[in-house]
Amino acid sequence: MERVRDLILSGGFAVPVEQEVADRTPSTTGFGLLGKLGFGGGRFQQDVTRESVTTYVRQNTPITVIRLLMDTMRKEDVVVDADLTTGRLVLNRALAESLRDGPEPGKAPLSAVMSEFVSVTGRFTAHRTDSGDVVLRARYGSGEPSAHVKITCAGSEGRGEFRNEDYYTGEFQARCLGKVRTWISGTGELTLDPIAIFR
Repeated sequence: MERVRDLILSGGFAVPVEQEVADRTPSTTGFGLLGKLGFGGGRFQQDVTRESVTTYVRQNTPITVIRLLMDTMRKEDVVVDADLTTGRLVLNRALAESLRDGPEPGKAPLSAVMSEFVSVTGRFTAHRTDSGDVVLRARYGSGEPSAHVKITCAGSEGRGEFRNEDYYTGEFQARCLGKVRTWISGTGELTLDPIAIFR
């Protein structure tokens, strides 16, 4: 959550960590008059509607803040989406423009996503290092078998659900919002600094 807050502050994204909420409760009351009008009796009923408003400050949960951040980043068109399983990229406007005159206009390898935020979805494996960090890896596309994404979750930041030993026994589906740190062409490794990881 600390990385999310840092991104909100440094990136200037308008995402509220707290929100003022107003609960409105309408209530209807009525009063009537009974009397004689001319030759017969009659009844007149008048309803009055009042509204009670309670205002308070709500602390958004981490998942709500992340969802609001993602929505804001998508509106501002600063995220590239990558499906690691199929190798499909959905470019944002800035990256599409910079690659317009490339060898395959509109197409890009994941290694081209160097200065953008990226949301990657794929099948990951996880292992724990001696220092307590958790390293996630996912292959990219069906081409070169060595091309992959690497994400390191620092042990000092807490490993969240990665405390569950099941994650270290096989592949699992996950999505990560992050920023590209490095691309190593010799090993086909793209390293992401994670902002948030979703299961």
